[in-house]
Amino acid sequence: MNMGEKFTILSSNHESYAINGLIEFRYKATLFDTKDLITLLFQDKNKMLKIYNFSYSFSEVTNFKEVDEEISEINKTAAGTVGGAILGTVVAGPFGALVGGMAGGNKKKDKKKSSTFAIEFNNKEWVMFKLKNNLSNRIHIKNFELHFPQFFAEEKKQENPFQ
Repeated sequence: MNMGEKFTILSSNHESYAINGLIEFRYKATLFDTKDLITLLFQDKNKMLKIYNFSYSFSEVTNFKEVDEEISEINKTAAGTVGGAILGTVVAGPFGALVGGMAGGNKKKDKKKSSTFAIEFNNKEWVMFKLKNNLSNRIHIKNFELHFPQFFAEEKKQENPFQ
């Protein structure tokens, strides 16, 4: 069976869920595999040495959706300012340090995106987990859309018949 990547569970309504839970999606990889599985692993809140392991088939999923999207901006300036000042000092002395520091101080903003997903099973238990926006996780999201199309289908826009 194809072992999937594990993601940290942010919250759950399971009565024994404590912290540090993990969710893993396993997709059929060969003809001999019979099920796609979602595995939940978490520590019991009452017994710290007890670990629960629950498996659900994909057919037991009753809801799966993105519930939050977070975009954070990161400003990058310090390294460029210091580097420009050092290079300016080497090339043109104190005046070069001033010019180099100003030139190197251009602000650059990086955006980092992450998405929080919620998944509910037919026994009414649910978990929420977060994926950062990177290539590996975009592939996971495409797999979610492929295996759970009923939950990821976009609403079809109704065309205006009067245009």
